[in-house]
Amino acid sequence: MMRFTLSKHIQIQFFLKAASKMNASKSSKSIANFWLAIGVISCLAVPWYAIDDGFLGLEWLVADYIFDSDYAPLLWQYIFCGKFWLAPLLLPFVITGFALTKLPKGRTQAHLLIFGGGLGLLWLAIQGLSIGIRGWQFETLETLLGPLSNRQFGIGVGGLLYYLSCLFLFSFGVAERKGAYGDKFIISMIIFVILLVMIFIVYPIGKLFVSGFIDDQNNYSL
Repeated sequence: MMRFTLSKHIQIQFFLKAASKMNASKSSKSIANFWLAIGVISCLAVPWYAIDDGFLGLEWLVADYIFDSDYAPLLWQYIFCGKFWLAPLLLPFVITGFALTKLPKGRTQAHLLIFGGGLGLLWLAIQGLSIGIRGWQFETLETLLGPLSNRQFGIGVGGLLYYLSCLFLFSFGVAERKGAYGDKFIISMIIFVILLVMIFIVYPIGKLFVSGFIDDQNNYSL
């Protein structure tokens, strides 16, 4: 009788652990799907660039705002406003969307989430640092690619949501590979801090250092 009770207890513990793991897996996937949805919304419905009177002023919420380069979301900036450099930013959500909807949980899904989220973060930084309110930010790019007739302003709410979406999808993929013991929040915060340091400390100091080797004619003095 005691042996039967012990066996039954072990079976119950086994099923409870299995159910707990299943619920955790479903919860993780729901979180990943949530951030994927946030990313898609940022591309389709939220103004990509900063608005003079603020996002909450709702001045952007007019019938034809998707055609206005001041208010249009990412996708419509590319289609209607000629911001061709924003097109690659759509690819990460194709990759991560495929990984979350078509692939089972595992190494391949995790790798695609890392690749897709990382690609979004990388290209967001590259295009933001390369193109500004006067076009190309670096004369080398203008020499190689020709003058740029279009321009862009600071990132707005759409860009912020895009950044957060890619950050958490990337972190989700790293966590699935058991980095930082699989804690998605810790991984996200570590990556967030690293990116902030690179953007607001490493980049300005590096740019200041390089400018010390440029003469009055904007040529390198070395």
